[in-house]
Amino acid sequence: MRNIALTIILLSSLNAVAQTSSSMSLSAAPAATPAPAPEVVPAETQSTATPPTSAVNSIKTNVVPGLLNVDPKKFFGALSVGYNSNLYERNSSSSVASTSADAVLNYRLNKTNVMRGYVGGSQEQTQGRETRLNDGFVAWVNDGFWKRGPVATIGQQVRLIVPMSDESVKRDERITGVTVAPTFILNLTPVGLTGVMLVYQPAATKNFHKY
Repeated sequence: MRNIALTIILLSSLNAVAQTSSSMSLSAAPAATPAPAPEVVPAETQSTATPPTSAVNSIKTNVVPGLLNVDPKKFFGALSVGYNSNLYERNSSSSVASTSADAVLNYRLNKTNVMRGYVGGSQEQTQGRETRLNDGFVAWVNDGFWKRGPVATIGQQVRLIVPMSDESVKRDERITGVTVAPTFILNLTPVGLTGVMLVYQPAATKNFHKY
């Protein structure tokens, strides 16, 4: 199968790390900076346009917060724009291509608590050019609920889902959903693995429907 995907991610702060729910990741972080909570876009809100076998190339660029006229210590987030294609001819019946966009905005309440909002969607470039919205969410994030020295940190996220997708609004008649996602972080720099951080975040969701 021939697939290609290009994603451009614009970050207004370096303490935003993309990750999916119920996963474990290995990432590099500056040695002198404590590991912040990961920037998580849950699986139920991610764009479904990217083929699972796609090779994703990410280009990350810092955004000068002054351009947005906001306090970078309070507001930070990420904007990603992607193009996905299976590289078939555009006039072929097997051709699949789409563009997608996801945005996360954070507001830091204090040292360890953050309010977070997410919206996203995709636009099919073939197969009828359908526009699809993802479910949004508003979340409370605590990235320092419990710490064991400089190595281990436990945090959590509580997300209130905002139904925006056709599946949630028309098919499932979902009113909202509540997701609880604890976050376990191991910073391995103090034990000799400089810049290495392990992050594990399971998640459980309770949905509420009209029926």
